[in-house]
Amino acid sequence: MAKILRLALWPLALLYGGITRLRNVFFDYGIFPVYAPPVFSVGVGNLAVGGTGKTPFISFLIAHFSGKKIAVLSRGYGRKTKGFREVEADESCETVGDEIFMLYERHQSQALFFVCEDRTLGVKEILKRYPQTEVILFDDVFQHRHVLPAFQLVLSTHANPYFQDFMLPMGKLRESRKGIRRADVLIYTKCPENVDYECLKARSKKGIPVFFSVQELGGTENAFGKTLQRGTKANVLSALADNVQFAESVNSDYEIEQVYAFSDHHAYTLADIEKMDFSLPTITSEKDFVKIKALLNDTQLAQVFVRKIKSKIVSDEDRFYSVLDKAFDDFQSRFNV
Repeated sequence: MAKILRLALWPLALLYGGITRLRNVFFDYGIFPVYAPPVFSVGVGNLAVGGTGKTPFISFLIAHFSGKKIAVLSRGYGRKTKGFREVEADESCETVGDEIFMLYERHQSQALFFVCEDRTLGVKEILKRYPQTEVILFDDVFQHRHVLPAFQLVLSTHANPYFQDFMLPMGKLRESRKGIRRADVLIYTKCPENVDYECLKARSKKGIPVFFSVQELGGTENAFGKTLQRGTKANVLSALADNVQFAESVNSDYEIEQVYAFSDHHAYTLADIEKMDFSLPTITSEKDFVKIKALLNDTQLAQVFVRKIKSKIVSDEDRFYSVLDKAFDDFQSRFNV
């Protein structure tokens, strides 16, 4: 049945693919304007829609460039505001978006955070306010080609590699597989323990360095610093691109009783909270916690435990850092920074 449905969507995929190819041609030949930031910048993006792990990887890059003056720029998906905004303590998921607000809460002492639909305008405003900025990290910018980062980092999940995928709506690709040629590095994310590195490298675009990452699970703690013991019975709450994978990760350490799953970027309401059972501990993600914590009373807050996720390179880690740092050094030398 799935194969028949996919074939039925093929004409729409061809149409969508033609539109995106034409758009890319306009950028490739300079018909559409492109702005290259005057400071070193890293774009973290993907070819497919859905959760490839961009937000944890932005967090990973913030830690890597720790000590430098970092700015993180995102569209602010799901926010109810428009234009350029700096993420500060009085902002919320509604005003700046859930993912960037989560990053702000995790890294506010290490970086500055901003949202703007127009990344070119966003960069210029950041540098106007903070001319000492040394590194700009772009969240989900690969198809936003009006701005050209100095280094393009593309993510593809191990479970659904880009070379096996198809154009929307037949598959999940936002643009042709050939778009990978614009990448400086390709990273397969969410890898299991046993990965055939050489096979994936062989099937990837030649000439682009390929690396592999896993999502490490940190401690599961509530807002008061209490850790949830492994094996405990618990409920799961998430509104992620891949709720199933999150629940499976929780199930590896805890005994799941009930799962509350919502669509990605869901805006929680008090009515949602009132339908949930907090007699058992409820395990959620950092991204979800920043959205629900203001809706919880003290009793509920004590029962909510956050499952932290971090990205980690698991193959040729030193080489990855070498490629990234060389790009930074080359940029500094080229522009005499």
